[in-house]
Amino acid sequence: MKLKNLQLGYTFKKVPGVNKLRLYIAGQNLFTLTGYNGVEPEVSGDVLSFGFGGWTYPVQRIYSVGVNVTF
Repeated sequence: MKLKNLQLGYTFKKVPGVNKLRLYIAGQNLFTLTGYNGVEPEVSGDVLSFGFGGWTYPVQRIYSVGVNVTF
């Protein structure tokens, strides 16, 4: 099981001088639950390397914070 994308946010509707204000935090590639012992269970490549994850890089976690403002 893998959690690839998650976004949590809140929209403020009554802010003076602003029609809408939204704050959010997002994450990508947050966790993987598996019994696989290699670096990355989602192996890419050709037919000859199928199932072998020895030369793949681990997927990086990415965190971001954002603000959307509508005037």
